[in-house]
Formats: sequence, structure tokens, C-alpha cells
Amino acid sequence: TENAMNAASIAQVHRAKRRTGDDVVIKILRRGITRTFDQDVSDYLSLLGMYESATGTPVKWMMEWAMEELKKEIDFRWEADLHEDCARFINSKSELRGRLTVPILHSELCTKRILVMEYIDGCKITKAPEFFEDWNYARDLPAMHEALETW
Repeated sequence: TENAMNAASIAQVHRAKRRTGDDVVIKILRRGITRTFDQDVSDYLSLLGMYESATGTPVKWMMEWAMEELKKEIDFRWEADLHEDCARFINSKSELRGRLTVPILHSELCTKRILVMEYIDGCKITKAPEFFEDWNYARDLPAMHEALETW
């Protein structure tokens, strides 16, 4: 937690400087989160099994699938792949290229527990109108919507 830029339930984000001089952010999965996640999923699926037994309504199959999808959230290699897909998408659209930025991923340093990318001073996409002086709703909002809807 010391000097974390941001922290959430599964990870912390720290700013750092590489030996190359590049400013980066490092997202680090919290220690023990995989074990905690697996135990929580097991407990939840047990409860669903009891619900199925009591009601005769099959719901566990759906939650087993959902939990497998959620498990991807604690593997930063999956997040790195999505990050690169997003960057390719933004760069393939002339109306988005240069207007939306996806930080450069330092993929050679990424692992299941660590994600490293270029540091960019910016904001959450929902805060863009407050952050950018040249924000223009008529110009920028449709481009953002297309990016989010298409990707």
C-alpha cells in the first residue's frame, strides 16, 4: 500500500521509472487473492447447489460459467491481451487515432500477477469533459460511443 496511486479489492497500482528511463505504472495483484477467490467461488457454488436441491431450479451451471469468466480478472495476462486488442482497435479507426490513447504495454514485464504499462497523465474516460479544456461534446462524444460500442 505504500505509495500506491490507486488500490482496489484485487490489486494496487504504483508509479515507477524503468532503468530505461520510461515512466510506467505497475498493477500488482494482491497476495493471496487467487486463494481467496477460489474459496469464495467454492462457497458460492455450494450455496447454489443447496438452492438447486431445495427448489429443483438448475442455476449452478450458469454460475460455474460466470465464475470461470470472472477468474480471468485475476490473470493479468488476459488483461494484457485485451489491452493490446483495444490499442489495435483504436489505431485502426482514423476518427479515434490521436484522440483516444491506450498506454503502451510493456508486455515483456507482464505476468499473471503484474501488468506494466506506460504512465500517461490522464483521467477516467467518464471524466474527460472535466479534464480536457478542448473537450467538444458534438465532436468527441460520438467518437467515444463508437469506440465503446464497436470494441
